[in-house]
Amino acid sequence: MVSWRSLLAVLPLIGAAYAQTSQVCDTSLNMCFENYDEPLNGAKIGFLFPSCNTANEFIGQWTVPISAKWYGLTLGPGMNRNLLVVAWPNGNTIVHSLRVSENYAYPPVTTGPTITTISSSVTATQWKWTFRCQGCTSWNFQSTPGAIVQDGISVFGWAYSSNAVANPASASSTFTQHTSFSE
Repeated sequence: MVSWRSLLAVLPLIGAAYAQTSQVCDTSLNMCFENYDEPLNGAKIGFLFPSCNTANEFIGQWTVPISAKWYGLTLGPGMNRNLLVVAWPNGNTIVHSLRVSENYAYPPVTTGPTITTISSSVTATQWKWTFRCQGCTSWNFQSTPGAIVQDGISVFGWAYSSNAVANPASASSTFTQHTSFSE
């Protein structure tokens, strides 16, 4: 059984000094997340880590305004050589992919970690996606290791786009540069 634990002392540093964190419980899933409120676009990003910090996985929950045609989260500080989780709505489902970028350019799909959707929904105002990300708390891209620090300080970043991906049904779809992002 996975139990929640506070997502690191500095979760408010995920891209904006004015961000707020709180515990949010999803009663339909019987899970509580440490939730980050992204203030610029109104997205809510939740994390749930296993009780032991040796596990290389987490459960994530995103609640994103419908105006976001795609949304992304970098699991390390900055985009380069960090694992990127990208998702977008396609009808009533959420399409997702993991990507890594060598530099500030279009991030290609990567292999290795596994994402499994636990639940998803799309309404007229938002899309919500809950997922398990296995093999996602540490990575090595072209001999550059990266990791989420589960018992200390870790910094994440987000990216938002109001422009739709080229092929919404495909997890390997191309997309344009984000229209806003954390700095």
